[in-house]
This record gives sequence, structure tokens and C-alpha cells, in this order.
Amino acid sequence: MKSFFVLILILFFACIGSTEAQQNLRPVLERLVTINVKNESLKTTLDRISSQADFSFSFPSNLIDPNKKTTISLQRKSVREALQILFGNTVNFKSRGNYIILSKASKQLSVSKNTYIVLNGYVIDEISGEKISSVSIYEGTRMISTVTNKYGYFSIKLDDPHVNLNLKISKQNYLDTLITIKDVGSQTVSIAIKPVLEVEKVDTVAKEEIPVINFLIPEESSINTTNIKDTIYKKYQVSFVPMIGTNLRLSGNVINDYSFNILGGYSRGTRKAELAGLFNIDREDVGAVQVAGLVNAVGGNMNGVQVGGLFNLVRKKVNGIQLSGLGNVSWDSVNAFQAAGLFNFTRRYSNSFQLAGLFNTSLNNSEGVQIAGLFNSSFKSHKGVQIAGLANSVIGNLEGAQVSALVNVVTKDVDGFQYASILNFVGGNFNGVQFSGLINVTTKKLEGVQAAPLLNYGTKINGLQIGLFNFSDSCTGTPIGLLSYVHSGYHRLEFSGDEIFYLNAALRTGTQQFHNILFAGADPEFGDTVLWTYGYGLGTSFTIQKKLLLDLDLTSQQVNNGVVGPKVNLINKFHVGLEYKLGNGIHLNTGPVLSAQITNPNYKFYPSIFSKIKPSIFYDKNLDSDFNLKMWLGWKIGIRFF
Repeated sequence: MKSFFVLILILFFACIGSTEAQQNLRPVLERLVTINVKNESLKTTLDRISSQADFSFSFPSNLIDPNKKTTISLQRKSVREALQILFGNTVNFKSRGNYIILSKASKQLSVSKNTYIVLNGYVIDEISGEKISSVSIYEGTRMISTVTNKYGYFSIKLDDPHVNLNLKISKQNYLDTLITIKDVGSQTVSIAIKPVLEVEKVDTVAKEEIPVINFLIPEESSINTTNIKDTIYKKYQVSFVPMIGTNLRLSGNVINDYSFNILGGYSRGTRKAELAGLFNIDREDVGAVQVAGLVNAVGGNMNGVQVGGLFNLVRKKVNGIQLSGLGNVSWDSVNAFQAAGLFNFTRRYSNSFQLAGLFNTSLNNSEGVQIAGLFNSSFKSHKGVQIAGLANSVIGNLEGAQVSALVNVVTKDVDGFQYASILNFVGGNFNGVQFSGLINVTTKKLEGVQAAPLLNYGTKINGLQIGLFNFSDSCTGTPIGLLSYVHSGYHRLEFSGDEIFYLNAALRTGTQQFHNILFAGADPEFGDTVLWTYGYGLGTSFTIQKKLLLDLDLTSQQVNNGVVGPKVNLINKFHVGLEYKLGNGIHLNTGPVLSAQITNPNYKFYPSIFSKIKPSIFYDKNLDSDFNLKMWLGWKIGIRFF
């Protein structure tokens, strides 16, 4: 039980200490006091205030009558309010460190002789009675404004005391309040404003979407743009930096026809022209011309010409021309010409000519021309042309052309043209011409032409494939290359014999209309070494009847005795044969062969290829000093599988 009471005491004194610490963190004039004095001396009252708020007074001895009786009741009022209640306008006070210095107020001049009046006081919540920070108090015609501090206090100097002013008090989520300041000199007021029942949406003014505004805009101007719903129209603005200019703290609430900013300017919008040495920031729309040495930032639409030394940032639509040293950013759509030293970025639809040193990127559909030193990308469909030093990508459909030094990628369909030094990849159908320095890939149907030195791949080909290797699932066109494989196409494994080699094996693959032939043969009975051959050819087959095909083959083969070569010993053959289907996957082939052997007449060590059958050579002639041509007729018979 004793421990429990000790804990309670510790918590009690900790709370007291915390409250005192928070009280001392406040400026002296904003520290809170609660006193109830009845018919006590002024000196005693001041001592109670200073003791409770933990500060000291400093004033001349003849300033106040210490024996003067006072009666006052204060409940959590600031020291400032307490002194105003005690002295009114007869005593001036100011804080220095932990002291409040009291001095005699100068004699009040007549209003007609005053050059200004001062309005100060607090803005409080009408329901809770709490003081409210960040409240805007302004008069738009004369560009007069101030903002309450964190303790709800404000002070505003009005330069013309002879004119009645209607000051508006605005705070987000509170009803606007209007007060009239009449020709009665300086005064202290307490202004109550009423909260609204429905919370209003915060005007972000691109703070989240154009982060540069966060540190270029003074806090007081930013508060005014959040609180004040009114729009002020001016013919022109001249400013040095935001808040230091003709529109003062209300610059973010003003739409100007013309804005001239020595270093930087801040406006609600510009209708005709805006120039700045460093930066222009507009919360809403800008029209005609905007030029800045470093940055243009627009929270609305940009209609016209925008030139920025480093960046142009637009939250909504761009219609016109954007030029920047580094980058152009549109958080909405673009219908314009964009040129930037590094990049152009569009969050939504783009219909423009984009030119960038590094990259162009659109997160939505895009149309037009994209030219970049490194890459272009569209995260949805693109209609137009993409030209890049490294790569182009479209996460969607492409209707147009892609040209890049390395890679082009389209995840869906293409209707147009692709050229890349290494790879073209299409994740859907392709209709057009696909040309690559190495590889072309179309994962679905291709209608048109695929050409690559190394490899072409397409699922369904209705057109032409030209490459070293061609692969497809099905093909109604023509694949031309060293090896073409069509999964549902023409495949034959052939074993055959002719007048030279009794044992030959060949792979015939491609389409029936056009297929490749890779083969090798041997005569194992040729003496001490093996007479063997290898070769390549092209073939086509025509359907005569259901089980009967007519073959036309053109092949070339090198004949070797043991090792390859060492001289050219080519036999070129033209074969006309019939293929008959014996059963499921078994075919018999036979037919005549016209052979033409090319050798070097100066080389005497060619193997004798006619060791068993000596055909009738009907042509034997030296074509020149390096080549001899012999021609004869022979025969071939073989069996094929698949």
C-alpha cells in the first residue's frame, strides 16, 4: 500500500513538472495564467501574474501606482490578455528574454494625424473557446494580410486609418467571418469564428505531386492558400521572391495577367505572361508564356509556351510547347511539343512530339513521336514512332514503328515496323516488318516479314521468315534459313543410298512448300579410310495425290577422305523424286539425280568416288585454271519416317 502512494506522488509531481516545462516553452506573453483578485493592489496582482507565469516585470517606479486597487478574474488567459485588461492602451509592453518591459504609452494622437493603426488580438473557436493557429486575416483590394501564430495571436498594421476596411477571417473547416475596422485608431480584439460541421477537402495545390513547392513557398503564403477560397485578380505582379512583392502574403491567391519575378514568384495563376530569373510557381492555370531560369511549376493546366532552364512541372494538362534544360513533367496529359536535355515524363495520355537526351516516359496511352538518347517507354498503347539509342518499350499495343540500337519490346500487338540491333520482342500478334541484327520474337501470330541474321521465332507465321534459324508453331508462309523448324509443319528423317554413298542420313524440316535439308553420308568400304560427306540443301514438295508427293531438291555436299578437305570437292545435286506414303509415318522416296562435281584440276589426290558404280559422265570440262566441272545422271532411293 505504501508503494502505491509513493507511485501516485511520483506521477503527480511528474505531471506538475511536465506542465511547468510546457508553460516555460511558451513565449512570455503567451504563457497562461489563472487568477482571481478582488480589491487588491496592482503591485500584488502583477506579482501573482509574474510568479504564476515564471517571469519578471521591469518598469520605472513612477509608471504605476502600486497601491491602486484592482479586481480581476482570469481563467487560462495569456499574459498578453491579462496586461491588456489591466492597462488597456495606457501602458506599452514588450518581452525581452524572460522579462516583460512596461513603459508609458505615448499620447494618442488624433486619428487625423496618425499614419497607421494597429489591429491585434486573438482568434478563438466560437464553440470551444480555444485559440486557433494558422488563421488568415486579409483584405484583398489592398493586399493586406496576416496569419495567427501557433497561439492564435495576430497583429496587423493598417497603413490608411481613414478608410473603413472589411477584413475577412478565413480558416479551413471554419466559416468565413467578416469584421469592419473603422476610423477609430489602434485596437485589440478577440475574434470568434464558427467551425463547419462537414470537414472540407484540403487544397493540396500539388504539394504532394510537385514537392518543390514545399520549400520554395513561405509558410504564411501556403497557409493563406489553404484557408482562403476567394480569388483575387490583378493586372500585374512584380516580386523579388514569394511574399516580397506587390501581392505580398496573398500572392498565392492572386491570378495575374502579367507576372515579373526577379528571383521567383508565386501566384494562383497567370493569364498572359510570366517571367522569372529563377522560378515561377502557379497554383492553377497558366496561359500564353512562362519562362524561368530554373524551374516552372504549375498546379493546373499549361496552355502555351513554357521554357525552364532546368525543369517544367505541370500538375494537369499541357497544351503547347515545353522546353527545358533537364526535364519536363506532366502529372496529367500532354498535347504538345516537348524537348528536354534529359527526360520528358507524362503520367496520363500523351499526344506529342517528345525529344529527350535520355528518356521519354508515358504512364498511359501515347501518340506521336518519341526520340530519346537512351530509351522510350509507354506503359499502355502507343500510336506513332519511337526512336531510341538503347531501347523502346510499350506495355500494350503499338501502331507505328520502333527503331532502337539494342532492343524493342511490345507486350501486346504490333501493327507496323520494328528495327533493333539485338532483339525485337512482341508479346502478341505482329502485322508488318520485324527486322533485327540478331533475334526477332513474336509470341503469337505474325503476318508479314521476320528477318534476323541469327534467329526468328513466331507462334503462327503467315508470311516470310529469313534467318539462320527459324522456329514457329505453325507456318503458312515461307521460312528461309539454315534450319527452319515448324512444330506442326514438314518433318522427315530420311535414310537413302545413291551411286556414290550407300549410306546417307538426312533431316528435312520446315514446310512442305519450302524446307531445309541437312545430311551426311559415308562409304565404309572405301579402303583404309572412310569416304564420307556432309551437306545442306533446300527442297519443296507438291501434292499429286493424297499419298503421293513430287519432290524437287537442290543440295550441295563436300566429299572427304578421312579428314575434311583439304581441297574443294563439291557435288551439287538436283533431285526429282516421288514420295509415297506406305503407312503412318513411313514414306518411300525414289527418283533421278543430276549431279555436278566441282574440283581443282591441279590437285591430283582426290579420292575416287566411283569405286563401285561408274556412271556415264556426259560433261567434263575445266571452267578455268582452278575449277573442273563433271556432270552425270544418277539415282537415289530412300525411306523416310514421320
